[in-house]
Amino acid sequence: MERVDAHEARKRFDELLQRVQAGETFVFTLDGDPIARLNPCRSSGLTARTEAIARIRVRRKGKPSLSADEIRRMIAEGRKR
Repeated sequence: MERVDAHEARKRFDELLQRVQAGETFVFTLDGDPIARLNPCRSSGLTARTEAIARIRVRRKGKPSLSADEIRRMIAEGRKR
């Protein structure tokens, strides 16, 4: 659970909402004191698979994508161990 200053949360609200949709929870603080919590609504209708994909996309944002060959190689390496 990440703590975010209320003033910073206003600037990053769209990003925080996307991350909440992906399953993350945030505690908003004011002068260091917790004042509110933002967490996902489980009744949003998203399936567990959709939520997992959204969490992966949030974590992978800005990182290079793997090619199909790289994924196959990594799988093959994992089987050797």
